[in-house]
Amino acid sequence: MTEQERMDLPANEQPTPVSEPAPAAEQAAPAPVPAPPAPPRRPPVRRVGTVTLGLSLIVTGLAITAYFFVPGFDIIFIAKLAPLVLVFLGAEVLWACARRKGEERLRLDFLAAFVSFVLICASLCAATLPAVWRWYGPDRSSTEERLSDELEEQLHTAFQGQDVLDCTGWVNLGGYEFDREMTLADLRAEDHAGANITLGGTVENGDEFAARVAALLPALRDAGVDRAYFYWSDDDESWNLDLDGVFDMNADATRLSQRGRHQVQIVDEFGDTMWMEAGEAKEYLAQQAAAASSAPEGDSEPAPSSVPQDFDGPVVGEETA
Repeated sequence: MTEQERMDLPANEQPTPVSEPAPAAEQAAPAPVPAPPAPPRRPPVRRVGTVTLGLSLIVTGLAITAYFFVPGFDIIFIAKLAPLVLVFLGAEVLWACARRKGEERLRLDFLAAFVSFVLICASLCAATLPAVWRWYGPDRSSTEERLSDELEEQLHTAFQGQDVLDCTGWVNLGGYEFDREMTLADLRAEDHAGANITLGGTVENGDEFAARVAALLPALRDAGVDRAYFYWSDDDESWNLDLDGVFDMNADATRLSQRGRHQVQIVDEFGDTMWMEAGEAKEYLAQQAAAASSAPEGDSEPAPSSVPQDFDGPVVGEETA
């Protein structure tokens, strides 16, 4: 039907208008999607410990530099102050807690702490290596050996005319610093010199042993010896005396006789020889004599004794009064 024919029709007979189909693009348009909700806001994080560890690295570096360029700088004292790092770290934690704002979280920087700890330890070890080498190195050993030989030569000359079988001297340098060319006259208070002396001849009793030791002490004091060990023995008995310090090195014969140690060699019930203190040997032989006297006749004979003739204790196999 043309437009003219449609207009000529009565109003009640007009055709129903038909809408044209929408374009394909408009039909395929999807419905709008709502925007996703925003993620929750995380509270800020503040790392704690970075300042303390940074300052520790600075102080350690300055201390090592001073050790290499400042004479007499005590790096060991600085190493002893290492626990103060924990004090400053705790102070930084408290300071950060006091200044925390709102929901701010605190977290220790463990990675930085570990790396700083490794660097500090490695730096201190590298700095103290020369000190360890000087303390245990060959320079100290060679100096001590040279001084020990010098001490033995001096004592050998001083003991001329004395009945001394052997004398071994030793020197121990106690301080960190020492002079490689030092002599016995240069020994300091922290250094120690000693001698091990073996006496010859015969010794009748403790008083004679103490008198012989007292006769050697002036030469030892003149040589700077502050520790000495004396020893005498024969086949049946021995005497020894250990002196340490100025007080012992200046003792007289009476006091030395009270310090002497007397040992005797005895034969037990099995025929074996052994060394015992004189007092203990006296008790032991008394017990053996009592056991032998109470044993019935015909038992095995007790082993002979090798106690010195002047020993006043009862001997195995003898009847006690």
